[in-house]
Amino acid sequence: MFRHTTIVRLSVAAATQLQPVLGWNRGNCSANVTQMVQSNDSSLKPAWFISLADPNNPILTVEGCEAICDSKMGFYSDSAPRLITWLLPVILLIGNMQFAPIGRKKFFMALHLLGDPIHSTWSLLAKLGDWHRCFSSIRGQYPKKPSPDQKRRMKSSMMILAVAEELLVPWNIENTVLSLIPEEVSDDVLWETARALGESRKNELLRAILAICWYMFEVLAAFIPAIGQSTSASGGKIAPAMLLSWLLPVVLLSNAIGGFSSLRNCEFFTSQYLQYLARLGKSRHDISICKEQQSKFFKKNDSAPYFSSLAWSGAIYSYRSGKWPPETPGGKLLLALCSFLPVTLAFGLAFATLETAPTYFSCRSVLVAVIFYSWIMSTIITWIASFLRSITGRYLWYFILIKDSFIAVPALALIILTSCGFLNSCYCWSGALVLGRGKASVPLNPVSAFYHNDHVIYPAMVATGLFLQISFFLLILWTGRRCFWMMWWGNDVCPEEWKASTQSQAPTTGAASTTGALLEIQEGPELSQDADQIEQIQSQIKSSSAIAKDEKQEIVIKESSVVQVKAEDK
Repeated sequence: MFRHTTIVRLSVAAATQLQPVLGWNRGNCSANVTQMVQSNDSSLKPAWFISLADPNNPILTVEGCEAICDSKMGFYSDSAPRLITWLLPVILLIGNMQFAPIGRKKFFMALHLLGDPIHSTWSLLAKLGDWHRCFSSIRGQYPKKPSPDQKRRMKSSMMILAVAEELLVPWNIENTVLSLIPEEVSDDVLWETARALGESRKNELLRAILAICWYMFEVLAAFIPAIGQSTSASGGKIAPAMLLSWLLPVVLLSNAIGGFSSLRNCEFFTSQYLQYLARLGKSRHDISICKEQQSKFFKKNDSAPYFSSLAWSGAIYSYRSGKWPPETPGGKLLLALCSFLPVTLAFGLAFATLETAPTYFSCRSVLVAVIFYSWIMSTIITWIASFLRSITGRYLWYFILIKDSFIAVPALALIILTSCGFLNSCYCWSGALVLGRGKASVPLNPVSAFYHNDHVIYPAMVATGLFLQISFFLLILWTGRRCFWMMWWGNDVCPEEWKASTQSQAPTTGAASTTGALLEIQEGPELSQDADQIEQIQSQIKSSSAIAKDEKQEIVIKESSVVQVKAEDK
């Protein structure tokens, strides 16, 4: 990863050095104005200046700045380090987002992530809410302080219900718990089924943490010229990184929730478990594995096989428009507010970074606000389209992807362009949007303001922003800690349970051994015991019939003897 990043650094830097610096450049403008003032250039007009009290920091009007320097926008000479500060880490973060294994369709979900981050966060929190309802339904069946065996059964039941929520129809948590986890099912059957399903889960949280560390390293490099290859930090370089800082909790949350590496394996083991329930006489005929997903486009209806519809049927946890959790209105409101929090926090930090001296409210502030409100409108459109139910399934997925592309692509392009110098002009530097063109001023070399920003304000804002974003993830992790413990399966998470399970079984290897163990258990100790009882009953019936036959023969012999004796008497 570091080798590729270095190559990209050198390539972008070389390309930047070959480009001429066109348009307005504050450093060049300051040097030219200072030289012209010192040489008493007759072409200078008093109306162009607001203050010459400090010869090293002349302050111009907007008209004077455009006349002496340039009215066009100018790209920065250090565009490469500005982009490297946030663009490469953002790409790494998006690449570490947890997506379901659905082929090339998962790459389209990056559009949804960047075009509708609020709904992506909502979808992840909704998935965690599903886990919480499963856990609450299971927890209510056990005492307040369950025994180790009861905890093991709870953990197994949780895994089975989590898979059932994705595969079974119809889905109702109260009825499904009673149907899938009857008391007659032994602990061993539950454990083996859950373990087979748990082996299909993947969790890349450690890899995501490494990507986030790289992101933080690059942001901190903005304050260290030897690392960031920039002479100083600036709001224009830090604001894009802060505007996209909502990626930190979202990527961490998606990896903490994880996913299944193969839903086909989940379908296989779930179907085997349902067959086991059927053989016990505990299955329900109205609950079955989902075979297809319906899609609706107004009056047009069609269907698609389930495994062809994973992109829009809920397998991707950052897109769950078709699965609305049946919660109270207060719970949904809290879920929506939590979904807005990371993006709102990112916008506030980016906006505050740009609201510092000497520019204060500028063109970039407007751009940041427009992107933020476009994200809000994107979420509103997604929710309205999902609630109306006129478009569902793949048609809704196509509609949302098109909508997201019209937001994500322009927003990302504008952020990249502003980092390179777009909106870098005399007018945007003057604060004319608030003061008006006549009262606006352009300080050309505000060294004291730059020093205060780079050493006090920006470090405090960046540290506060990153701390709050990570704290949001830790708060979600702490709130759902019981659900995460139930769903995190692995040798490093529950070594005692795995050790106890492996010691109680013969050593096996590979997926085939797990399948064999599950199938062996599905014949079940209860079923084998019933078969032994049936054989005993059958043998008893045979022996009883043989005894009855012998007794009948003896009666016939006795009757014939009596008849013969009577005949002889006559």
